[in-house]
Amino acid sequence: MNKHAESLFLQGNFKKIVADFEVNSKSQPDPYSIGALVFTGKTEEAEVYFEKWQSKYSNDEKVLILFFLSVGFIRSSNFKKSRFYLGQAFSYRHQLKEKSSKVFLFQVFGFYAYFICRYKKATYWAQKAWRFSLLFDSDFGQIISCDLLAHALIETGEIEKGFVQLENASKVATRFGQGALVTSLEVAKLCYKAALGLKTKNILGLLQKKYIQIGTTKDTYSKTNLGLEIVRQFILKGEVNKAFQTLKEIQPEVFKFGHRRQKSTWYFRLAYMEHIKGEDAAAIGFLKSAYKEIDETSDLSHKLQILGLQLQIQTPYLEPDEKTIRQNEISELSYRVGSALALKYLQRSLNKIELTEDSLGTLIDQTKIQNQSTLETTLKITELGYYQLLRQYLVQPKKRHLFMEVLPGALLVFSNGEVELFHKSITPLLQRTLLLLKKGPQSKKEFIEGLWGYQYDPLRHDQLVHATLTRLRKSLGKYSEWIRNENDLITLESDIGVGVFEHSQIVPAHAPILENKNETSLRLNYRQIKILSELRKSETLSIRDCMIFFKATKITVNRDLKLLLRQNLITQSGQGKSTRYHLR
Repeated sequence: MNKHAESLFLQGNFKKIVADFEVNSKSQPDPYSIGALVFTGKTEEAEVYFEKWQSKYSNDEKVLILFFLSVGFIRSSNFKKSRFYLGQAFSYRHQLKEKSSKVFLFQVFGFYAYFICRYKKATYWAQKAWRFSLLFDSDFGQIISCDLLAHALIETGEIEKGFVQLENASKVATRFGQGALVTSLEVAKLCYKAALGLKTKNILGLLQKKYIQIGTTKDTYSKTNLGLEIVRQFILKGEVNKAFQTLKEIQPEVFKFGHRRQKSTWYFRLAYMEHIKGEDAAAIGFLKSAYKEIDETSDLSHKLQILGLQLQIQTPYLEPDEKTIRQNEISELSYRVGSALALKYLQRSLNKIELTEDSLGTLIDQTKIQNQSTLETTLKITELGYYQLLRQYLVQPKKRHLFMEVLPGALLVFSNGEVELFHKSITPLLQRTLLLLKKGPQSKKEFIEGLWGYQYDPLRHDQLVHATLTRLRKSLGKYSEWIRNENDLITLESDIGVGVFEHSQIVPAHAPILENKNETSLRLNYRQIKILSELRKSETLSIRDCMIFFKATKITVNRDLKLLLRQNLITQSGQGKSTRYHLR
């Protein structure tokens, strides 16, 4: 084998190897030249060169080339061809001169097992390949076996162990310089940290920086994986327009190199964006395209996510029996896939949350399971900026929707898939203004009387109307045009929903604020729970105390107190401004 090509390959300089080979393309290609063709998305071309020169290679060289071809066809979901070349490699197992060649034989078995979701088998073969690579000094074998072992461990939920293996692979690869192999490992670590919520501070910026660094000269497979994760992060943050622009940017490379899983993921991301924009027909169409790109008997993890989103979209239109059949199909498939993500789906369907190393997955679980305290979860979501997750709390928000009280004084805006949170922008007066406009167009007279109860006087009140609307538009920022004041009518565009966000939870039986057993099933929101907790300390509270404490409107506080009175959790004394509330 050509030592120069091998050296370049270990550096991950695949483009250079291919360029050198193309200058002398009529001569027999080195096995690493064929590997470089595969790793730059030219698997079919590599296959042709192997068929042409097959008789000239030694058995050890053939096993290495068959490893490369199998990997290439597995990546493109051509499992029939990958099995064919895997079988050929297996047939040479007793005819190898170099024991280190068995590393590639074990590795391709593990690689195949990984992609058909047999993660335990993948772990077994990766460990076997790693042992042989150490015994017989195969540096490339160490890199790829540690890499495969890392992916298999992470898929089964052993995330910390998986990252250790990624670090081991990086240390070996770095010895040969900063090439595409090092880059692909760095990309894998970054994408996993983003997907699992292990590194949330500026993770999107780090992903984008790495994407630019890769440029057009490195591993295209890693680059498109990175781009697809950037799209996912934009969606989570509610920046759907930026997600769509990124999808357009990576589309040429995704579709040029024939990696069908990446094509499927590309369509899946697009389908999800259409769904949250309210375009469910388009979403189903893109899911069908995503499904066509996979091998449904082997690409089980991709099949699972497609069927899951399809069910989520179609649930409102399904008969109960059909919905049950679909759910059972997905549950059965989740067991077959067996990944940590699939098992999380099963737990979620049973309303269970299990704390794992996947912190983002746990956060998503908390948003989807009913009767789960949402105040702490909401604070975490807003801290991370993953505003799209707040959609899980809501019952079919309109394409354009305004939600108040997500946090005290905050306004959550949904606009055709985009989600934006304005902190401390909505005062109690502006909250009442939006709720009034929700009822329909208001004349100035209705506006003044509805908000303040004054008898309308144009000379006295027109300026007040103008000032209030100016403040409201300022609070809405780029959505200010949703409020109109034309022909003496003040209107909120008719297709826009307005709601008050309630952080509700089932109060646990052991909560210190409760004493009576029959109170364990009461459904209270976070303000009502806080009122009861505060009454433990202060013994008495007024309406004004509660308004200051929660920065909430008088209407909101009155509603909370009335519910607590109806449930016999508190009592009331005094009248008017002297009214006080006490624990029962």
